[in-house]
Amino acid sequence: MRSGSWSVQALRGEAPAPTMAPTATQSPLFDTRMHLDGLKANGKAGQAPALQGLRVLVVDDEAPVRTSMQTLLTSWGCEVQTAEGLDDALAYLHQGFALQLLITDYRLRAGTTGGDVIAAMRTLNPLLPAIIVTGDTDPERIREAAGHGATLLHKPVSIATLREAMLALRVL
Repeated sequence: MRSGSWSVQALRGEAPAPTMAPTATQSPLFDTRMHLDGLKANGKAGQAPALQGLRVLVVDDEAPVRTSMQTLLTSWGCEVQTAEGLDDALAYLHQGFALQLLITDYRLRAGTTGGDVIAAMRTLNPLLPAIIVTGDTDPERIREAAGHGATLLHKPVSIATLREAMLALRVL
């Protein structure tokens, strides 16, 4: 199991923002040291109107990553479901979750990859936009993502980069 530590860091004298510091064995999914320009007076993160109502499925085998992704995407107005692996992801589709975007980690348990998840999900929704997130910088990951027609993001992913990727896929 990978572990990390959470800390709170203030930028430019603003309210503190949570950050996740990697350990020697972990590459965090997100670099959450974000600028706080979008904070409202009540202290809640500003929503991304263009993502409002977007139905997103996040597949990652690590519970803390699923939880933080759900929190972040929900704060942007997305409807979010999370799955630990391929079987859970397929169950959401079979239960009627009308998925509009898939975000998956590349390396999942039991040798399953994000590419496997995309391929399986697209048997039910052939035009499903997808993002693969990975710490693996092997050029083969780029070719594999391109072969699946997916956007590839390398860890740690800034919140702005994730939002930009989602917005780019939303217009498809």
